[in-house]
Amino acid sequence: MDAEQIRATILADPDLRLAIEQGDDQLVADALSLLADQEPTGELFTERAVFAAVGPIMGESIFSKLESFASTGNSGSSVVARGLRWLHPSNGGLDFQNSDVKQMLAGLNVAGILSAPELAALNQLGTRPGQVTISQVGEAVSPWRPDGKIQPIPSEV
Repeated sequence: MDAEQIRATILADPDLRLAIEQGDDQLVADALSLLADQEPTGELFTERAVFAAVGPIMGESIFSKLESFASTGNSGSSVVARGLRWLHPSNGGLDFQNSDVKQMLAGLNVAGILSAPELAALNQLGTRPGQVTISQVGEAVSPWRPDGKIQPIPSEV
């Protein structure tokens, strides 16, 4: 979140506004971190890492569906087969935040191969929660604290 987004979110939420007026920038930073967009990590996932992240039941469901589709010879099945090979540990893994991978997974969802919860779980792989720091909050609200003192936020903001 940039400073403008931080200020807009604070102004829209009476509890965050009150926290700022009371000088509790850490509470605001923690709350805004929950709202911040997920950030990609660039991490590569192997089959084992996928199972660890989504759990054995969902993992088995996902891989059974992908393996079954890959063996059909249907349009796109060879791409899925190649992706499955990349998930083998000796091949390094797959970046689930790659736009082509995300597009392929979305297509498999539209085709009814992957369920919405399975797609959502795979889309979370390789992300970390966005983070808003106390210093970012302090910087964003500094116009409301011109003398560095905690004070009510002006109503004309």
